[in-house]
Amino acid sequence: MNGPVSGPAAVARTVRRIVSRARWRQRPDARVALDRLAQALAREGWRTAVHDHHGSPSLRVTASAVPDFGETITVVADPATGGPCYLSSTDSIVGSCSDPARAARQVTARLGPWIAAALAGQARRRNTASDLPPMTPGQFRRRFPDLPCWWGDATRSWWAATPRGLVSAATLEELCREIGRRGLE
Repeated sequence: MNGPVSGPAAVARTVRRIVSRARWRQRPDARVALDRLAQALAREGWRTAVHDHHGSPSLRVTASAVPDFGETITVVADPATGGPCYLSSTDSIVGSCSDPARAARQVTARLGPWIAAALAGQARRRNTASDLPPMTPGQFRRRFPDLPCWWGDATRSWWAATPRGLVSAATLEELCREIGRRGLE
């Protein structure tokens, strides 16, 4: 049978998963696990900051060269084992809390291409005649809060999902111009 499973059993599984994740987020162990990951990420060259939001700790990971762009990681129960694991802001498991060094390598593998693209875009813009500082992903999000944007590794360009479809451009500034030109603001 293809498609979503519905009914009381599916609802109960979903509720158990959400409650399990919420319980892990509020455990003191979660803070310790995030501190261990922060140390491993610091060894990889990342900037980190642990934040407590209503008793649920999270770890913000950024690169010093691109401080407006990064990842937020929390600790949840692994759906497969029930043990603690790191969860990214995209709701994907980064790794087990028992191996923070491996999880740090996963974060580096995920964020590295995005940071490299942002730095390449900054370098391209520095080589142009523009006196304006380059746009960061954070500035794009503030200008277009309802439009998700991302760097396409395969296409080597920035993308935005608009109500009328996808838009792409080589730089965030060009993406803003294209969105404005199409009247999608």
